[in-house]
Amino acid sequence: MNTKRILVGGLVAAVVIGVTETLLWGVVLADAMSAAQAENGLTEATWGGSLFLVTTIVLGLMLAWLYAVMRARFGPGPMTALKAGAFLWVATWVIYYVWLAPSGRGLLFLQPSLTTLALAWELAGVVLAALAAGWIYREE
Repeated sequence: MNTKRILVGGLVAAVVIGVTETLLWGVVLADAMSAAQAENGLTEATWGGSLFLVTTIVLGLMLAWLYAVMRARFGPGPMTALKAGAFLWVATWVIYYVWLAPSGRGLLFLQPSLTTLALAWELAGVVLAALAAGWIYREE
């Protein structure tokens, strides 16, 4: 595997994920999230931005590594990147949303339309990130 390309692809993927997540939660769902936080008496954690940055970089690196691993089995190209993105989306976002729904911790889960919008938006973001990482990755 080409470690340098995994790192570069992972960082680019992290930027794509970060931008799409920021647009989703900071623009598209900002009013709904603010209303849900106010209704439940919650505020943003002071360390939330740092956690967002670290987890986004980890997800980007995981995505680039996953593409590199899957490339050996499925061949290079966009279809392998789509598979890697879909896998990471299910393994992270979908499982996280399913876990949050019955726990009462998910502020937007009382509104299925917002949950659907968030999941679809996040799928698009992770697929774009996977395509970017796949485009960057080349074997040594």
